Amino acid sequence: METNEIALLKKLGHNVKKLRELRGFSREQIAEHLQISPTWFRKMENGQARISFKILDEVAAILNVGMVDIIQFDDQQVFTNHHHQQGPFHGTYIDQSSSNLEEKVVEMYERIILQKDEQIHLLKTQIEQLSTILGTYTQNKRLD
Repeated sequence: METNEIALLKKLGHNVKKLRELRGFSREQIAEHLQISPTWFRKMENGQARISFKILDEVAAILNVGMVDIIQFDDQQVFTNHHHQQGPFHGTYIDQSSSNLEEKVVEMYERIILQKDEQIHLLKTQIEQLSTILGTYTQNKRLD
């Protein structure tokens, strides 16, 4: 993994952990709800495992925040937790620092899509090369 990716994973994991703690959830509760192992969830919180958009979206739903809120979490965000009154899956989120957050998520998503497109192009090129080699090999075998 690249240094920037590692730093991003650590920040994202740290943010998930802090929001989880603020909401009063244990790792085990979140992992159980996501149907994943608590060990993997711990690794994700420590920045040692990649997190998919699907899992991030599910974590956000459990914590009753948006994915953008997790990505951009900082100490100036305010939470009102109704854990004791309504249960752990309810609460109100108030964001005091939303500035271009959606644009940043879109940029990150577009960068990931571009990387995938580049990988697909590379794989198609390799398939074409292998097909050519296989065709040549097959013709040479027939001539033998």
